[in-house]
Amino acid sequence: MKEGKKIILCPNPSRDRDMSATKSVQSILHGSGFRTVVCSPFKDQREGTFADLEVHPLTQELRSADLMITFGGDGTILHLAKLAALNKVPVLGVNTGSLGFIAELELGELETLRRLETWDFEMESRMMLDVSVLRDGRPIYTNLGLNDAVIREGPISHVIHLRIESDGHHLADIAGDGVIIATPTGSTAYSLSAGGPVVEPEAEAMPIVSAAQSLGVGEERMFRAVTLSHLMAIHIHADFGLLSGLCGATIAATGAACGLVYLQGGSAKQIGYAVNNMLGDVTGMLCDGAKADCALKISTCVFTAFHCAAMALRDETVKPTDGIVEQDPEVTIANFVKLGNDGSPKMDDLVLDMLLQKGK
Repeated sequence: MKEGKKIILCPNPSRDRDMSATKSVQSILHGSGFRTVVCSPFKDQREGTFADLEVHPLTQELRSADLMITFGGDGTILHLAKLAALNKVPVLGVNTGSLGFIAELELGELETLRRLETWDFEMESRMMLDVSVLRDGRPIYTNLGLNDAVIREGPISHVIHLRIESDGHHLADIAGDGVIIATPTGSTAYSLSAGGPVVEPEAEAMPIVSAAQSLGVGEERMFRAVTLSHLMAIHIHADFGLLSGLCGATIAATGAACGLVYLQGGSAKQIGYAVNNMLGDVTGMLCDGAKADCALKISTCVFTAFHCAAMALRDETVKPTDGIVEQDPEVTIANFVKLGNDGSPKMDDLVLDMLLQKGK
């Protein structure tokens, strides 16, 4: 129930310059019986920045808040994520910026907030990074991050050599400018600009973790399966352009299927079967920017990952005479990538035209 619920409104003044969006939401929420307070997401804001709105201290108000609504782009949410997480306050983003991968609502959807009146909604948990920098075994820096952690060479550009371990186990040695450790949320940010894959928040790792718990598989094998899942998704995505008309959940779920086969003792050959099974099944699923439909697509892909992994473990695979599938899973991947890169431009134009025709 909504009785006594307090909602913090947190506008980025460079994105909601006249506070019109904030005032509209404030009016909607007051009409639904909520208490609201306006807080600045940043320190040391100039007088008059928030028009005639009374601004309260954010850290103090968070202690008794039930929800925080941000107004800005993804950067505003990322800036506030640590404070919100530490106070266990859920965040709802209204996109008034240029990028809104994380924000749930656009400016034309503010009336949707009236549905908060029943206080009956689902919350999506997002993975965060708990980062510590150690020197001589002692922490010299700690922080929480929703997006990513970056290890780089410093102000002077040169190649650095890094050894990566997970739970004490050696994973890889890397030579380069640095390394980006990104959460699924962060996969649309710095990692994407460096050629990394867009990762659905729950499509890759969670099926494997769930299966490992059900099967009683040890942590080490589970972590190795999750790592394989991510590496396979990165391998497939590496040859794609930054954007594709094909749904990214298909790539994430193909990685998950490979991880599921490994988790259950499957061979390298059976992992190849899983790749062919997945790309023989879900290839062609469109990315049409429909946020609600994304959940359906993820659900479909996760179910298919379990199904295709089970087939692979029985040595059942799509035949190389069928569709885009070839005997060698690497060739199947190349065919999939070609569809995404060469087939996307025309498909993108058609999808955009359909979207623009809505409501006419």
